[in-house]
Amino acid sequence: MTIDLLIPLLRQFAQIIGGILIARGIFDDGTAEAFVGAVANLAVLVWWLVDRYRINEANKAIAKVASDKTDSAGA
Repeated sequence: MTIDLLIPLLRQFAQIIGGILIARGIFDDGTAEAFVGAVANLAVLVWWLVDRYRINEANKAIAKVASDKTDSAGA
């Protein structure tokens, strides 16, 4: 699943939860909109952190393979 598909789904779920909280009198309209925005932004941040971690791990593996080849070629 890509972020393009995940964000609209999370936004819909957050709007449902916000609507429930509005009906119970816990949130007003502005608070519900802020809640939806916060959920979407938090999801993007978490996605970016996980993606960045994967990229860094892949780069470490590539650098290790490259250094191993360089070491064995010089020997």
